[in-house]
Amino acid sequence: MTELEKKAEKFQKEFDELKEQVKGNEGLKKAIDSLEEKFKDFDPKEIKQFNPKENEEFKSLDTALNDLKKQVDGMKKKEDEGMSVKDAVYEIISKPEFKEAFDRGEFKTQVGKTYELKTDTSDFIGDVTRSQVKPGANYPREQMLSVIPLFTTIPMEQDRNRIVWIEGSYTSNVGYVGEGAAIGADDTGAEEEKSREIAKISAKMPFTAEMFEDRSAFASRLQNKLQFNSQKFVNTNLINGDGNDATQKKHIYGLKTQGSTAYSTPTDLVGAYKFANIDDLATAIGVQADVYTPNYVFMNKLTIAKYSRQKDTTGQLVIREVNGQKILGGMTVVDSYAMDNDEMLAVDSNTLELWVKRNLEFKVGQEQDDLSTDKYTAVAFWRGQALVEGPDKAGNIYVADINAALIALDPDRT
Repeated sequence: MTELEKKAEKFQKEFDELKEQVKGNEGLKKAIDSLEEKFKDFDPKEIKQFNPKENEEFKSLDTALNDLKKQVDGMKKKEDEGMSVKDAVYEIISKPEFKEAFDRGEFKTQVGKTYELKTDTSDFIGDVTRSQVKPGANYPREQMLSVIPLFTTIPMEQDRNRIVWIEGSYTSNVGYVGEGAAIGADDTGAEEEKSREIAKISAKMPFTAEMFEDRSAFASRLQNKLQFNSQKFVNTNLINGDGNDATQKKHIYGLKTQGSTAYSTPTDLVGAYKFANIDDLATAIGVQADVYTPNYVFMNKLTIAKYSRQKDTTGQLVIREVNGQKILGGMTVVDSYAMDNDEMLAVDSNTLELWVKRNLEFKVGQEQDDLSTDKYTAVAFWRGQALVEGPDKAGNIYVADINAALIALDPDRT
């Protein structure tokens, strides 16, 4: 079979398909029949060399057939979409009874007359194609990672998984001495080796293969959530982690118990403030911190709200807004869900260290029966440890009960 004969056979098949599609539309059916008759008069066997570009008769038939196909497609589209409002209105005003009513002047009076408008969204069944989907997905808002950024990050070397540091002490007995005499007491010093184990955290989530194939965006969002919540775990435990040398050597050592000193009202400040407020407490904390300078104070949202409207004796708010930051006693207020109600933790950020053995690592693979169940498991890992060396704990002051601390500062409050 020649190339032209193949083309002719394809045209005949298209004629048959078009006639099937335009059943009920006599105009298009006649046009198709007429073109088919012209095509039958065109005998492809008489042409030895097939070149459609040079054969004008063949090209004319091809163009006419394509035009017919476009008309049929347009007719089908119109049937699918329904009549437009413009076409429906035109149909009404074209009706003889509408023209007769207009000629009688009925539209100039209050005579009631109704006509059926044959277009309505109710004629279309289905909501999907008329809906616009808002991109993305809205998940509950997560707390900010407000603690991690305040720590100095120290990467651990290869083949090291234990933090070791030296804490020293020195006693000075510098004093006056007479001529030719020796000082009575020697200066003394000591050093002690300290160590701490590295903590490891992990989280995992299973996914079906269908999830990756059919809802990859959802799977990606869940993986991001897995990673973020692993970071959030570290962020929270930097404050209230239960790591300790006796029973939880490989848990994160929290600031509340392992990186700070409990607040104790300086003796000379007891009773020094009348109607003591939280700003006075911040000043007392600074006195207790001595040579350290606390520059951040952690409280939860409820506690911040409770004291944010409190004023000093001059009528000024004690928690002030400065350049978009809440400031209390010269310290930046940090909102943290790790803090309980009526707690505050003032820290000198220069004392905070976060030793990281492995940054948050994310893996996706198959485990256990995942292969046979056509699933995958996403896993996150992190290794590291918080550290505030013993002497530096004096720069971080933990207040377990703000109200009790205020009463200790100003006993007349009761």
